[in-house]
Amino acid sequence: MEDFSSLPRELQKFKELLHPTRLAIMLILSKHFKVAASEMRRSLGISWGAFYSHAQTLQKSNYISFGKEFKGETPQLVLLLEEEGERKLKQFKQIWDKL
Repeated sequence: MEDFSSLPRELQKFKELLHPTRLAIMLILSKHFKVAASEMRRSLGISWGAFYSHAQTLQKSNYISFGKEFKGETPQLVLLLEEEGERKLKQFKQIWDKL
């Protein structure tokens, strides 16, 4: 478990966003709102296991959701930015910018 006690108290409530990979996922989704999981993982340059673990953490906090779309006849997993995630990311950025 990560120790965030040295961070300003205002940031400690955003523990899901304090990991660079999860923050990158959220920043990408804030620009596109929906991204294929395979494209996101490839752009981050991480394994499927690491990607899925970070995406699950964000999903459990209602920051993102998973969906399925078809590319031609092939189904693909997509990540969708949820309103809660968009709101929390905005709050995080506002606090971060004040530091």
